[in-house]
Amino acid sequence: VSSTVGSVLIRFTMPASIASRQVLIGSSNTATANDWFEIGVDSDSRVYMQTSVGGSVRTIRAVTVLSALIEYTLAVVFDGTDYLVRIDGVEENPLTIEAFAVAAGWFGTVTSGNALRVGTTATSGGNQRAFSGTITAVEIYSTDIT
Repeated sequence: VSSTVGSVLIRFTMPASIASRQVLIGSSNTATANDWFEIGVDSDSRVYMQTSVGGSVRTIRAVTVLSALIEYTLAVVFDGTDYLVRIDGVEENPLTIEAFAVAAGWFGTVTSGNALRVGTTATSGGNQRAFSGTITAVEIYSTDIT
């Protein structure tokens, strides 16, 4: 996926518990441990988007706390500057920006990105932050589908 803007739809069921950050979909450069873009669920059960460039990160989080063992439809749209996040059709507003070290990113913004993974992010250290729930559908678009 080489686009630097676009939309992704993910249908997933939360695990029974979540103790650490888990990835729903990630794009990375497997030659390094620190270059990726990922969308996932954080340890507090909130959706996050994170861009890492050489270890400098930008993390943006949604506000809704997801419940264990519930199925959700997540839509994330990126226009090159801002994210629009919807969970089961309801817009997440406001989004929380927690790290500002790099610009917000998308799948195609990973330098020399060579790995797109569902349920994990692949780095030079192997697959990282695996999702322990169930992912039933993923759709990726190179345009804004809202």
